[in-house]
Amino acid sequence: MRLTGTFLLVFAILFSVGTDAAPQNPDFSGVWKLDIYKSRGVSQRIKLETLKVTQSNNRLDIVANLKMDDGDETLIDQFILDNQEVDFAPKSPDGAPGKGKRTARWSADGMGIEAVETASFETDKGPVEITATRRWTLSTDRKTLTVEQNAKSSVGDQDMLLIFSRQ
Repeated sequence: MRLTGTFLLVFAILFSVGTDAAPQNPDFSGVWKLDIYKSRGVSQRIKLETLKVTQSNNRLDIVANLKMDDGDETLIDQFILDNQEVDFAPKSPDGAPGKGKRTARWSADGMGIEAVETASFETDKGPVEITATRRWTLSTDRKTLTVEQNAKSSVGDQDMLLIFSRQ
């Protein structure tokens, strides 16, 4: 009987260690620098981009600093990763404010996040509607952040592959 009790105790310890070691969602926190040469679809106006990402549970707060031909710009964004639709305030490429809705979640493979968003902007040529998907993934060594973005609108489609390195 003592042997059976010992076996059950060892099994319980091993089982609890195994469940504690289950994969967790990746941590995107840190400062990331865009590698323009490895990326695709980046505006030629952008000379440098850095992201500062702060992650807390299911929330990513992002501050993007862009250095461009015509000056610097700071963009602030947030992803709430609960698969619920939320409002957000996008900006058009010329800086005009828009209205948007976003749904974001952890990816099914647990390696990143996925977001689907719609945005509308008033332009001098009339309203523009954009539908976009984004996918963020971390490399296994956690040193490279890949952002895939696909946007579709009445003024054209845009596919971007952004490669950032952890600073």
